[in-house]
Amino acid sequence: MHAQAADNPHLEAMILMRWANVLAPSDPRASATLSERAERLERTSPPSRLHAAIARQRAAVAAVLGDRATFDNQVKRARDYASAPVNSGDFAPYADLAYVASEEANGLLVLDEPESAAATLAGHINNWAPGQERDHAVALSRWLQALAMSGEARTALEHCEQVLLAYGRAPSVRSRSALQAVARMRPVGDEIHHTALRRRIAVTIEGTRCP
Repeated sequence: MHAQAADNPHLEAMILMRWANVLAPSDPRASATLSERAERLERTSPPSRLHAAIARQRAAVAAVLGDRATFDNQVKRARDYASAPVNSGDFAPYADLAYVASEEANGLLVLDEPESAAATLAGHINNWAPGQERDHAVALSRWLQALAMSGEARTALEHCEQVLLAYGRAPSVRSRSALQAVARMRPVGDEIHHTALRRRIAVTIEGTRCP
């Protein structure tokens, strides 16, 4: 209402996108409606990172709904928009290619395609802009989850300390959720390394609070 009263369609689109993000797990159809409204508000605006953030949100809810065609289409749009330079006053400057890759990987995990998720993240593990430490930790945590789900527990264990250090520097609910998924996961393939991975993660997340 504040954004509408201020006649600021960019702010309104940002709020709708964030609202859609909150609703996606519990009410994906309402989330889809909100993200479509956000897209309509930005349709006539020059390409921006906010467009990328809205497209990745539409991809996220498509994954929850099992709509693979929309997921693929919106991921492609998000990548295209994320390649654009950051505009002055952009409401989502964080939505660069690395961020979009992390969100795409999360959608692939929802679609039960962990191998594709791990491959998507592999090229972006260390390619993050300064000031995005929390999003970087989220991407690393999702990468660890994708590796574990793919039966690559040994590789995940080799990188576990790197991931947990990043999580400790910038903890968040999103990172914690990905790590908890690994800690609760039944062994896939290599049981010895998988068990060691689960134990190491459990020790860390039990002693860390998320803001």
